[in-house]
Amino acid sequence: MAIAEESININAPADSIFDVVANPAKTPEWMPGVSGVINVQGPPGQEGTSAEYAYSVLGNKFDMNTVVTEVDKPSKLVLQMEGDFPGTFQVSLQPQGQATRVDLKMEYDLPSGLWARGENRVTLIRVTQQNLEEGAEKLRLLCEG
Repeated sequence: MAIAEESININAPADSIFDVVANPAKTPEWMPGVSGVINVQGPPGQEGTSAEYAYSVLGNKFDMNTVVTEVDKPSKLVLQMEGDFPGTFQVSLQPQGQATRVDLKMEYDLPSGLWARGENRVTLIRVTQQNLEEGAEKLRLLCEG
């Protein structure tokens, strides 16, 4: 299992940040590699809400389905990921004065085949970490804008 983690301070209330990260329709606005979201079932930020994502890394397209498995608004959101990148995606939010500390953590299994071996594995892990770092910065800009 691979792990990507990133933390960032965002000058916005935890409630408003939570509303952005919990809304599947907003994901392409802040998460690199996510080009589309379809088949959203259920309201944003509620346990059981599911969505299908089109995700690409290094020009390769992958399918990912998510289901919200844990919600503690505005402090925590956990998604179970299925498809080509099975695992979990967790968002933790901690108010700090006027700002909010946001911790993003993705634990995932690599796709099978060529991506699971050698140099390809290392590259995919590195790019996934970079995407999470860029996503945190885009989330900050979106929420502070």
